[in-house]
Amino acid sequence: MKENNLFKDVVVVADDFTGANDAGVSLALRGKKVSVAFHTPFTQPVDALVINTDSRALRAAEAAEKVAVLGADLADAHWLIKKIDSTLRAM
Repeated sequence: MKENNLFKDVVVVADDFTGANDAGVSLALRGKKVSVAFHTPFTQPVDALVINTDSRALRAAEAAEKVAVLGADLADAHWLIKKIDSTLRAM
């Protein structure tokens, strides 16, 4: 697999915009250069990439597909985090 030198520290996969920004702010407050992406591939060098999949309201198979296509963007992350709806509002 091709090495991705754009972001190695942290990649967060969030299921909605609010969760993506929540994770991004937390990382930024700890000194990380953070970007929230709505589309991939992402080509800006950052310490932490937060990807909003906008998948919260989707059926499980559709949400899984949205995450599966991120493959290369996730491959070389030192930390990979899946941010979900902690209140389970979408259930």
